[in-house]
Amino acid sequence: LVSHDTAMLKRACDSIAEITGDAPTADKPGSGRRLETYKSCSFDQWRQQRAERAQRWVSTYERQKEEERDLEDFIRRFGAKASKATQAKDREQKLKRLREEMVDRPPRDVIDLAATLA
Repeated sequence: LVSHDTAMLKRACDSIAEITGDAPTADKPGSGRRLETYKSCSFDQWRQQRAERAQRWVSTYERQKEEERDLEDFIRRFGAKASKATQAKDREQKLKRLREEMVDRPPRDVIDLAATLA
């Protein structure tokens, strides 16, 4: 059932499936559209859970960007210092792993949706 009539959706739905994400691109072939399911979930519960998922995505992204900045700063400050060179190398490896695992930047509509819970 596809509808924009919220009153009817509130009465008729007990589970919701939503297609999220963008089409895969050449630089990110593993990313793309996926099916998010919300079982035994009313329309109002779906809206709440969707906003919570958006908030988790935004907070995860912000936390990872902050960690990335901290690691880059440490590497820049202590990379050439002999006493901290080993630690700087370790942080470079950690930064590399972080960038490989980093979540994509949330689109504007997800950021706006997450702001509704703030």
